[in-house]
Amino acid sequence: MIIEKFCSRLPREISNPMYNEYYNRLKEINFILENRDAYKHLIQYRKSIELILSLSIFYKRVIANMEAATKFAGTVFNNSPATAIKIGKYNLTGTEKNRILAIVNNYKQMAENYKLTIDILSTVETKDLLRKIKNLKYQLDKNEDKNDIDG
Repeated sequence: MIIEKFCSRLPREISNPMYNEYYNRLKEINFILENRDAYKHLIQYRKSIELILSLSIFYKRVIANMEAATKFAGTVFNNSPATAIKIGKYNLTGTEKNRILAIVNNYKQMAENYKLTIDILSTVETKDLLRKIKNLKYQLDKNEDKNDIDG
């Protein structure tokens, strides 16, 4: 499972809730795909849906928090003489903030390359996530059809 790749180097207090959320939401997704006619055509894309679910959970539980920390740190560093912010036992410095920001930006760029918006990745409700994936699939198919006609 791709979620294992995302969680492999995270502390247990972060990875365990991610695993739990993944498996609970995956059950919902499988139920919807199997039992709702409007979504049955997506069954063949189950692996892609699982990947998007993993990316969404990772975004919500890791990337969004990292982004918030960098925004907060940037505000503090720009408006005070502080050179670090203590987070538990960790000191977040300007250099570390920039490294974290690079990770956040790389993640967003990767998602954008695959037409995954923050709106999709930040979706909390499983049925809404599936609806957005269905709409994304429709838009991608429509663009592909347009390109076939144009070119």
